Parts: sequence; structure tokens; C-alpha cells
Amino acid sequence: MVTETCLVNLLRIGVSFHESKIGSWELVDNSSANPMCIIIDNDVRSDFFGVNPSPVAAVIRKWMDGGGRMVTGGKNFRELSSSEAVRKQIADLFRDGKLRRISDQDADDETDRVRPRCQSNDAHVVGLARISGARILFSNDAELIGDFGNRNLISAPRGRSIKSMFEGQFRRLDKPRRQQIAKILNSSDCP
Repeated sequence: MVTETCLVNLLRIGVSFHESKIGSWELVDNSSANPMCIIIDNDVRSDFFGVNPSPVAAVIRKWMDGGGRMVTGGKNFRELSSSEAVRKQIADLFRDGKLRRISDQDADDETDRVRPRCQSNDAHVVGLARISGARILFSNDAELIGDFGNRNLISAPRGRSIKSMFEGQFRRLDKPRRQQIAKILNSSDCP
């Protein structure tokens, strides 16, 4: 039986597990699956993992319930998991097969290769996308969104971004915006 503390440590090295009915943890083989993946930027961490997620985050979470997955690793994982509450949610997503973990070393190495070509200070997100194959980003960072959509940095296919609600907007999504988000979410595979 693996405790939650052990699970978090196993997550850090990229081992996939799920909880069985008897409370033990079993290795999950996701190698044959090819679900879609999204990267959650740290600037929308509270939007996505908070007690009251934004309407956009709620749409993304519903999409994840239908087979989409979040991908994290390297500095992105370290930033997101700096909060104990978020770390527990990440462990739950991982246990439920909704999170794909890239090794920190691989993500950090790709970040170092791409950093000189990035305009934003978030080369680690671009590096994570390149190494994982994820092509969807949830972020409000304009410079990062520019890098993520730059075909010279992320191609085949090009990266797409989803912004959260802006200050002053209503707390509900209209149908065209929900459809636009669904189209982006359903347009990308995660190898």
C-alpha cells in the first residue's frame, strides 16, 4: 500500500498509479492511449485549482472528465505544486489518470535549449510543450501566449491558448465562448 506522501514522491519521478477498490495502488499503463493534453500555467493556478474555479476552468475540468489530460513537469510542476492544497489536487488528478507527468530532467533540458528563443520569461512552459507534445495552454500571460503560438517554437501542430475570464467580465460563459473553448480542447492529441 502506498501512502499519499509516497504517491507525491512517485509523481515527482513520473510513475503512473491508480487506486484500486481495496485501497492499494497499481501501475497504470497509458502508453497505448493518446488523449488530448493541456498545460496549466502558474498564472492561472488559483483559477484552475481554487475553491471556486472560473467558468473557463470549469469547462476544462469537464473536458478532463471526458478523457482530456493535464501535462506537467520540470519548473511547471514545481511552480504548481508549491501549495500543499494544489499538490494534493495534482496527486488526485494523477491517480485518476487525468495528469501526465514528464520527467523534470527532460523538461528542464528542453527548457534550456529553447530559452534563448523565447520572448516571455516562461520558457519552461514552451519546453514542456515541446517535450510532451501538448499543444493547448491555459494562461493569461500575453507574452507566453505569443511564444506558445509561435510556429518557430511550437509546431506540428501549432500551440493554441485558452485565456481565463478577465476582470470585469461576467462569471458565466456564453454559448459561443464555450463552443470556442471546446473546439480548442478537442483539437489536440497528447502523445
